[in-house]
Amino acid sequence: MTVTKSVDVTQMSEKDGEWGNEPVQDRHPDMIPHTDRPFNAEPPNYGLRDMCTKNNLHYVRQHCPVPIVDEKAYRFSIGFEGGELKKFSLDDLKNNEKHKELHCTLMCTGNRRSEFNTEKDGETMGLKWKNGSISTALWTGCSLTDVMKKAGVTEEAEDNGYHFVTFHGIEDYHI
Repeated sequence: MTVTKSVDVTQMSEKDGEWGNEPVQDRHPDMIPHTDRPFNAEPPNYGLRDMCTKNNLHYVRQHCPVPIVDEKAYRFSIGFEGGELKKFSLDDLKNNEKHKELHCTLMCTGNRRSEFNTEKDGETMGLKWKNGSISTALWTGCSLTDVMKKAGVTEEAEDNGYHFVTFHGIEDYHI
């Protein structure tokens, strides 16, 4: 595998050792990398021919190092601003919730961005994705809706002025 030297410097972390948990062994050698750290890559066209993309050919878009998670100790919280938070463990999700399977296609909003880079218009900002920042997979797990309802977040939240959900990742990246 050839890894490019370019780095998305807007997303780089200064801390030493944060990149030690990167799942390098899981990456297919044919992946087309756009950055090394964080690793962002798309599959070659043959990886997109089947209905489901193979796990090691699924496109990778990340902003931070892969976090090291102690599955036994890790907890996350759900709740309203200023309210009491309900804590869950990964074990809660794996063993106490109803699971379902869902075919889902994910696509980076920058898919095909490289096609906008022309001599006349110049280069766009962001990674120069070709057509591969899209993948379909069969996902298995519990429903976010069910977990949120257990935490007290119901459809009535919108009537009370809540219109958005903010997710904070373990690496403190939030959307």
